[in-house]
Amino acid sequence: MKDGMEKKAWKKRHGTRHGKKGMEKGMEKGMEKGLLKGRQETLAASIRNVMKNMDFSMERAMDVLQVPVAERAKYAQLVKE
Repeated sequence: MKDGMEKKAWKKRHGTRHGKKGMEKGMEKGMEKGLLKGRQETLAASIRNVMKNMDFSMERAMDVLQVPVAERAKYAQLVKE
């Protein structure tokens, strides 16, 4: 009986293989989301810089930086933040 309880306690502290793989996948997804957010924030900062330094409208700055038309509303929101 004691062995069974010890096994349960060990699994609770250390998890199982399945839990480890799940955690790795979760961390990977988190890293991907973080990288995507970083790229988006960098592009928004670039748009702001082009607007300020070249006295361009937001639309013209996005043209220069080749922001896809389908993503412009998202970046317009990020630039305003």
